[in-house]
Amino acid sequence: MFMRRSTVSVNIEKLYEKLLKRGKMHVRVDEVAGYLCISEKSAGRLLSRMAEKGFLEKWGNGIYLLKTDVKRTGLRDS
Repeated sequence: MFMRRSTVSVNIEKLYEKLLKRGKMHVRVDEVAGYLCISEKSAGRLLSRMAEKGFLEKWGNGIYLLKTDVKRTGLRDS
């Protein structure tokens, strides 16, 4: 039996805003994986993409620092 692979789009701006509302300035890959019910590998790719777009800064192994000076642009990414 074959497992079907699906694609999910994530609005990274909305995710960024939700992460900011937590009141913490850092986020871990495993936290995002649990929050979105995705694998840690997928969460790591998502956070890496968010860092490339300027929402986060890689801080350590699996830890990202949220930037507070991000312009709201309505970006949508998968």
